[in-house]
Amino acid sequence: DAKLEHYSLLLCHPLTGRQHQIRVHMKTLGHALVGDTRYCSTSRRVQRQLGWCGGRLFLHNCQTAIERDGVGRLAARSRLPPELQLALRTAGADAPLEEVGRSSSQSASQRG
Repeated sequence: DAKLEHYSLLLCHPLTGRQHQIRVHMKTLGHALVGDTRYCSTSRRVQRQLGWCGGRLFLHNCQTAIERDGVGRLAARSRLPPELQLALRTAGADAPLEEVGRSSSQSASQRG
């Protein structure tokens, strides 16, 4: 589909909670995040993307987990916000959006 030709939906697993970690790494690889006003080099592209993705950076934390001594693994999940779901539908994404991140988090819990 031409709408999604230059975009990819990624599931990233950062090892630390460093601020801007995903944004910096993706920019270094030459693939700034959609709507990233800090790390995207083309302001015209960012403005077009902001209209496409609800006026925000297209970045979402779908799961956070920590290991606590004596407590075990604590995890919290969050669904993709409505404005980002709409952006994907508008762009022609055909994956079931409620499943984004679910299969990976299941395999991660099976590993650990």
